[in-house]
Amino acid sequence: MICLGGHSNTPTFPKMTDWEEECRTMQQTLSTERIERERLESALREQKEKVVATKVKKRCWKNAFKKEQTMRAEAEKKVEEMKKVQDQLTVGNSGACWQYEESGGWHAVPPEGNEQMHQAYLAYLRDPTYHNRFAMITSAGVPRQVDFELMMQKHCGTNKVCQIRILPGVPHQSVTPPACLLQQTDQLRSFYVEITDGHIHDKVREVLQFTGHGQDGSHQCSCMKTATVKSVHRIENWRLWQGYKLRREALRKEHASYNVSVTPVALDLDAFDAGGVGKAMTSNQEVFDCGEPLALD
Repeated sequence: MICLGGHSNTPTFPKMTDWEEECRTMQQTLSTERIERERLESALREQKEKVVATKVKKRCWKNAFKKEQTMRAEAEKKVEEMKKVQDQLTVGNSGACWQYEESGGWHAVPPEGNEQMHQAYLAYLRDPTYHNRFAMITSAGVPRQVDFELMMQKHCGTNKVCQIRILPGVPHQSVTPPACLLQQTDQLRSFYVEITDGHIHDKVREVLQFTGHGQDGSHQCSCMKTATVKSVHRIENWRLWQGYKLRREALRKEHASYNVSVTPVALDLDAFDAGGVGKAMTSNQEVFDCGEPLALD
């Protein structure tokens, strides 16, 4: 080897340890980048899953909203129908019929006079003062003066006086006076009429003891075998009954308009009767009849 000027031309190379260190550093960097990439990919997948979940929730909310709108529309329709029934009961076609006595018989007041008299009577019931006691109505083109305290009517042309009365249009067995029926509130007790007939008490007890699972000793209902009747009350709800009659007639008109034919089918009232003790519900229906049977159609 020849050295000039004290310098060697022999190239120098990094030590092997320096290459190894740099290689390790690059590997660590790649590993770190791979971990970061995996983290980002995982975060991206989670984000996509959240987006999908959000879309699903949005679709569910949208369906729920549509369902809520449908239910609300149906509820509003029912409220409107109930309002119409209420209007019919309070304004017109109330179901109550006014009559006047003449020549030993009772005769219906014409529709126009009937409604005028009914509205005046409601005002009298709300405020039974001297001012509301008397009312002037026009029936069959003739003015008439009505005295609701004495339940009398005077023909203003002939001064002829006759008795008047109101038929509330309820089942025959109802005993609640018309004035009380027309003033019923939402309190349940205003609808209750106590029944003291011992025969009906016995039949109610029979129904309690011998229907459902009363004869099944393994069922908790078997305790009804020893049931006793403390009191029996009949429900006399004027507005409910008038609403039932109005809806019944409306359904019949709808059936007629669409040519719907309904064949009444008897219900098995004793489907759950056990023990072979007889048909307690079916055999006692006549006992519980209110005086006007429900429509079979």
